[in-house]
Amino acid sequence: MNYEFMLHRAKELGVLDQFLAIYATPPPPSPTPAPAPTSAPAAHISLQVPAAARVHAAELTPAPPPTPSNEPASVAPPAPTRKAKPRSRKPAAKLAIEPTANHSPSCRLVMPNTFAPTNEQIAINNAATNIVNSGKGVLKLIAYAGTGKTSTLQVLGLNAFSKMRCLYLAFNSDIAKEARERMPSNVTSATIHSIACRTLGIHAGEYKNINTKLIKAIWQNNDFAEEARFLKIKQISQMRWLADGLVNYCKSGDINFSDELVWYTINHDICPLPVTDTPSPALFARRNFIYRLLTRYLPELEKIIKANRKYYSFDYILKSFSLDDNAIIAATSSYNVIMLDEAQDTNNVMRRIIDIASMDKILVAVGDSFQQIYRWNGAVNSLEQIDGHTEYLTQSFRFGHSLADYATDWLESKPSCQLPKPLTGNPNISTELRTLYSKDSKFYEKGDIVICRTNAGVFSAAIKAAKQHLKVFVIKGMDDIFKEFESGIALFEGNLDNVVHSTFNIFPNWAECKNFADEFEDNALSRIIVEIESKNLQKNIDLIRKHLVIDETSADVIFSTAHKVKGREFDNVILFSDFPSIDQLNYRIKKLRDENPPDYKERYEQILEEWNVYYVAITRAIKRLTLTLGANDSKSVLNAILT
Repeated sequence: MNYEFMLHRAKELGVLDQFLAIYATPPPPSPTPAPAPTSAPAAHISLQVPAAARVHAAELTPAPPPTPSNEPASVAPPAPTRKAKPRSRKPAAKLAIEPTANHSPSCRLVMPNTFAPTNEQIAINNAATNIVNSGKGVLKLIAYAGTGKTSTLQVLGLNAFSKMRCLYLAFNSDIAKEARERMPSNVTSATIHSIACRTLGIHAGEYKNINTKLIKAIWQNNDFAEEARFLKIKQISQMRWLADGLVNYCKSGDINFSDELVWYTINHDICPLPVTDTPSPALFARRNFIYRLLTRYLPELEKIIKANRKYYSFDYILKSFSLDDNAIIAATSSYNVIMLDEAQDTNNVMRRIIDIASMDKILVAVGDSFQQIYRWNGAVNSLEQIDGHTEYLTQSFRFGHSLADYATDWLESKPSCQLPKPLTGNPNISTELRTLYSKDSKFYEKGDIVICRTNAGVFSAAIKAAKQHLKVFVIKGMDDIFKEFESGIALFEGNLDNVVHSTFNIFPNWAECKNFADEFEDNALSRIIVEIESKNLQKNIDLIRKHLVIDETSADVIFSTAHKVKGREFDNVILFSDFPSIDQLNYRIKKLRDENPPDYKERYEQILEEWNVYYVAITRAIKRLTLTLGANDSKSVLNAILT
């Protein structure tokens, strides 16, 4: 970087003293690089931010020098290489994450740290620069697990978008907080919810949740009380159903309540039709009652909430914001670029906000369709629905080739799945893959994280650790899991007044609960039923409580579901045995095709998402991934993949 230019830039920014403290004298000139062979021109990359000046990198480093308006200001493309085989398991001859000595004084990428940009990051910055020069456009960034998407967005903020104001929309508040510490000063990091709260004048902690407690507070008259008693439907169940309907409305793109939304709530959340048996008259009567209850009271309850902000919920805040186009435009008018993270897991109400906010702006949609795991919560794959120029991040910085190959094999076992580009591992990391049986006595070691598919799996896995006298920490806590299990015990014992958890308060008795689990092949509910009927459940709850700690750093072993560790990484990961195998998933698909129910598409998509959940779980590992086998599992299934 030109010393005189940096000196001039420091004067402009008012940081001359800090600059001179680092650069008392001009740095020695860099050696002139050897000319690249004409047959394969090298990528022009230069890292000119010294370690001592890193704290001032965003302020002291100028934007790339201006170029004529008819020429895009971009970095020279990477050198053409021999096309690799799609499933090559050998490290590339040239490591993309290694710094390169080839650089050009006229073509530089400002980097957020000491690492050099990869060829993929260079291509992404070039594409973004071209969009900037055109004035408007959409950049789709497909980022596989562990491939450095946040670092890439930093690169864009420091280079292609360095003279623009950017709004980075994070998936949750933890990610937004981390991004605020990493992103350059021209990038504002926030969640869509936080922007909605600020715009509506609602402070964090003021809003409520849409649950039975809220419905009880605002639901004054029940015209169906007598009929409900005849059908043996509890009032708390009716409140739960109304809450489910309101939540689905808040997550939808609908402006008003519709029959389609009501039936979706009934079929998806409350009372689905059985697949094999003919529905009984009692089931038809129950579904008809629920339909009339929801269509009668949902619009009325929404009006009450809308008229009094003390009833605003986490979901309703976003819904209210999405219906006010002027508020969305006002909240985002000062930005030139919208960066949408985890685009594959946005719901329809978020999508509407993004569409309005980005109408006259550059939109960068970032995500990975194979990490879509929130369909059950109303998420749609916006990444596939958005049209734009597409670039890829395929090389993981997190794990080695063995895990990258295993993850690729797993995804390619998914029906109709074709990876556009293969996932490749970090050649500087060796990730060990191994299997073991769940019946092994000393199952866990200190420092392990155990990732489970279900809350029931977390409970079962935590019992094993407690029996080893290890300190247990559960990400997001065990309170809801204990509440769920204790409600199940109450239903099993016939104490209906103590059945408060939504998993069980929809059932009038234990027999109906068991029939539901069998009919709909609800594996999570079946696991809880087994635990409850073993009659050791309360004893096991007390055992876990005895070994439970509230600080993650003080735990011997950490437990979580896959959904709660998305975006995180750990050295040693153990996958618990409650994940379905490929054989089990394929059997479920075959059975679904044979039965061909009315909601076939919805159920098929739910099964396919199991491949994504497993992919998210295994790609949290850095050094070691252990796959747990149950007592009746065959190692041949996994060994066929691991070899």
